[in-house]
Amino acid sequence: MIALFLLGSLAGLLLAAPFGPVGALALRQTLHWGFRGGMACGVGTAVADAIIGGFVGLGVGMLKAWFDDHVRELEIGAGLVLIAVGVAAVLEIGAKAKPKLKPGIVPIASQGRLLASTTQAFLVTIGNPAIAGAFAAMFTALGIHNRIEQALWAEALVALTAGIFLGAILCWAAFVWVVGHVSGRVADIWLHRVHRGVGVLLILLGIGVVGHAVL
Repeated sequence: MIALFLLGSLAGLLLAAPFGPVGALALRQTLHWGFRGGMACGVGTAVADAIIGGFVGLGVGMLKAWFDDHVRELEIGAGLVLIAVGVAAVLEIGAKAKPKLKPGIVPIASQGRLLASTTQAFLVTIGNPAIAGAFAAMFTALGIHNRIEQALWAEALVALTAGIFLGAILCWAAFVWVVGHVSGRVADIWLHRVHRGVGVLLILLGIGVVGHAVL
């Protein structure tokens, strides 16, 4: 079980690279709400990664088939979330705090805001059909399927999903820390430009995701 947990952690760490829509979303939240805001996104995507990875690793055919049958709906939902967050970033809807991070001084996000960030990241991640394929390829490369076959179902599920979650969280924590550290040394005007630029990027990514699902 320890080996399966460690392999799951490695898979979660490698597949949680902060690029694409979720990376842009986490960047936006970190610039605006500090470390807690960025990590709220990290938690959402880590939970989604653990769920998807668990399904793929254990071969839960019924659940995987459901995801395959609802790819279009999931992609449209994820795209709409990206567009909404991007529009909010560009228009600064409800934003009172500047996206300026200084040592020891960060904007305070409410529990509701943190929960919303976690939910947004979860929906965007769970709506990405490519993640399941990435996990399948990674598990094959690491020999995880062979270890799962030699273990009890429940124990394998706990070890694998916990490992994936831990690996993903470590990756996102490092990303958010770097963004917060760098942004604390950048002038306000540039942070505002980056903040708005990320908003535009999220809108474009959302349109692309919806377009891919519809066409």
